[in-house]
Amino acid sequence: MIRFCLRLFCLILLLVGCGEKTEEQITEIQPDKYTSSIDRLVEIPKDFPADVFIYPRSNAIDVTKGKNAYSLTLSTNHEVPRIAETYRRQMIIRGWSPKVATTSGMESLLAYTKEDRIANVVIGPVNEKVHIRITVTIE
Repeated sequence: MIRFCLRLFCLILLLVGCGEKTEEQITEIQPDKYTSSIDRLVEIPKDFPADVFIYPRSNAIDVTKGKNAYSLTLSTNHEVPRIAETYRRQMIIRGWSPKVATTSGMESLLAYTKEDRIANVVIGPVNEKVHIRITVTIE
């Protein structure tokens, strides 16, 4: 479990620093808040894995595509517990095996495996919205 979490952390660091952005984004990190400025919503790529659940009534605000990975950020007005419970059900329905499900404060982290892939879902509040960050990698 510790090795899995360590690999997950390294993967998130790798995705944040690498990959091709599909839209220009300006990000400013301040001590107590995170702000993101994007001119328009982004489209989810056609080759994004079809078996990964996309939360309904959400907007795609960022997509990063790496060599063997995707990272997608969605924004919604729904509450974190509701979103997390929906992902718990929907990812299993789509054939993913749950590996991690944890909540810390107002954030939830869910991790799943399927064949040679890992899907991580991080759900948490950002300003007035709730963001859902989905990362899918091929091992």
